[in-house]
Amino acid sequence: MRSNDMFLLFKYFSVGTITNMTQSAAWFKAQCSKQYQSDWHICLCYDSDDYREDVSRFYEGDWLNLRKKLKGAQKILDMTACADIEDVLLVDKVGICNYLQVSFDQFPEHLSGSKGKRKMKNLFRTYNLTYHEGHRAQYLIEGLDMQLLIDSAQIPLRTLEAWFI
Repeated sequence: MRSNDMFLLFKYFSVGTITNMTQSAAWFKAQCSKQYQSDWHICLCYDSDDYREDVSRFYEGDWLNLRKKLKGAQKILDMTACADIEDVLLVDKVGICNYLQVSFDQFPEHLSGSKGKRKMKNLFRTYNLTYHEGHRAQYLIEGLDMQLLIDSAQIPLRTLEAWFI
């Protein structure tokens, strides 16, 4: 992707669980720094709300070792998600109403569900629709106010945005 005078290359590596995080340094070396001479900015992203994994299993010393192994990285940013992505998306109620083709005054005052994904599914069911996540949510996401989401996010999206300005 080109932005102003920069060429942006995004590479993603999903480790599946926090216990596989140590593989990230080897992947970065093989797939990124060896193949592309660049100023690398790395985001270490993980969930802290997943009931199946305890983030503390990847001890602080392991994080330090991982950072040392990420040679070639100019910046490293931790992005800990403390909620579902749907919790962030639900901030833009107007955008969601537009997608659902309902007026804003029809948006429920209280959404049932303990987490964002469940709330979003229940909201869509209210209008006899099915909520789809991932790439099938593309049109919903494209209709949302990204600046509103960045400004209201529960993770440091402003810091990430500042890297590319």
